[in-house]
Amino acid sequence: MTVASQYGLLAFGLYAAALIGVGLWAREQAKRQDDSNFLLADRNLNFWVGAISANASDMSAWLFLGLPFVLYTQGGIRLWTPIGLLIFMFLSWRLVAAPLRRQTGAYGVSTLSSYLGARLRDSSGILRATGAILTLFFLTPYVGAGLIAVGRYCETLLGLPYHTGCVLGAALVIAYTTAGGLAAVAWVDFVQGMFLLVVIALVPWLAYQALPPDQTIAAAARAKGVSLALLPDWRGATLLQAASLCLGWGVGYFGQPHILDKFMAMRDPDKMRASTLISTAWQLLALGSSAACGLVALAFVQPPPQDPQLVFVDMVQRLFSPMMAAGVLCAVLAATLSSMDSQILVLASVIAHDLAPRLLGGTPKPKQMLWIARGGIVVMSLTALAIAWSESQTIYNLVEFCWMGLGCAFGPVVLLCLYSCFITAPGALAAMLTGGAIGACWSVFDLPLSAPLPGFTAAVVVAYGVSLFDRYRDSRD
Repeated sequence: MTVASQYGLLAFGLYAAALIGVGLWAREQAKRQDDSNFLLADRNLNFWVGAISANASDMSAWLFLGLPFVLYTQGGIRLWTPIGLLIFMFLSWRLVAAPLRRQTGAYGVSTLSSYLGARLRDSSGILRATGAILTLFFLTPYVGAGLIAVGRYCETLLGLPYHTGCVLGAALVIAYTTAGGLAAVAWVDFVQGMFLLVVIALVPWLAYQALPPDQTIAAAARAKGVSLALLPDWRGATLLQAASLCLGWGVGYFGQPHILDKFMAMRDPDKMRASTLISTAWQLLALGSSAACGLVALAFVQPPPQDPQLVFVDMVQRLFSPMMAAGVLCAVLAATLSSMDSQILVLASVIAHDLAPRLLGGTPKPKQMLWIARGGIVVMSLTALAIAWSESQTIYNLVEFCWMGLGCAFGPVVLLCLYSCFITAPGALAAMLTGGAIGACWSVFDLPLSAPLPGFTAAVVVAYGVSLFDRYRDSRD
């Protein structure tokens, strides 16, 4: 084992102990131990913690590995992706956060699926059950992608076998999530969000300062044949690519349960404006710094790395001593875990609140619900571990599949429920199935548009069409 791996293992151990400590602290702070506190922190997250934890649960290892990689290899055209993410996360706070918090609080519901069922008065329970199944279908592979990232982290930086890394990642998330529930997840994500922000901002600045006077980013980009322009030309295909990158991923924010979950848990919906400003500032700094990593690396990383996906890791190892680099690279782990824990908790919420009552023939008692939720965390973590174990999928492909599927299935319905009185339960059900199917199948076709663009459009058209027919049928009865 190399010196770097030894330092990496030490840093990993200390970091894991700190996360478990935060989880236990959050558990002790809870006024009571029941499912409401466990799954939504008694709707008591303050505007600082809610804002930063929502962002941290969004930004996975993609922030350190994916975005710098595509900018390093493809240039400025790829800046449209973070631009779109920044715009639509802001719109999600402005359009969704406060009304969703108010309505879910008024209905007394804990999951997105149960909100849709209550909002549309679906007495059959089909809408709620379908939403729960779609959440399990798309969100479980998302957790699997996170475990793949942890496995690769341990394999590349710690010298551990890939499968050992996956098991360690699953065990760590299970430990602090089952200890304190959403309160623990939110505080852990807050701490990790601040930590990774400092790291992602520091690395490109130090690398830029270390550039020789005669080495410029523009010259390095020209030598590699990479354009730094947002729009390299004005051809239709280039404009379509920019629009797809900007809108395709960004629109998906409206339907991500692990982000909407944080909105539902906020203490005061009247302070959402402050949370919006904090969230936007954090995301601007994080995405801007991540993009800067990819662009500065064009000149700083010489010779080019064998694997361009690890260009951020290469920069850190060149800038810091092995001991310091081990601590800094824990930020990659932080970004991964802060997405996984929120996703696993949403899966547990769906099992406890949306599926267990139907399977058991009645609503369990609060204490029973708490243990069902904790059991759900373990079961879904092991299911995600099975997905990661086979190594049959790449991180990017899994994340794209899940993000697009969730965004298309839930995004249109959430917006329609919040801002339209016309939509009915059958219309919402048809929209969810249509959007989810397009989001899941779109990657099969080699098309220039991202799935949320056709998925959103089709889901809205289907929602209004089926709702119109449903209202017409009711009027005839």
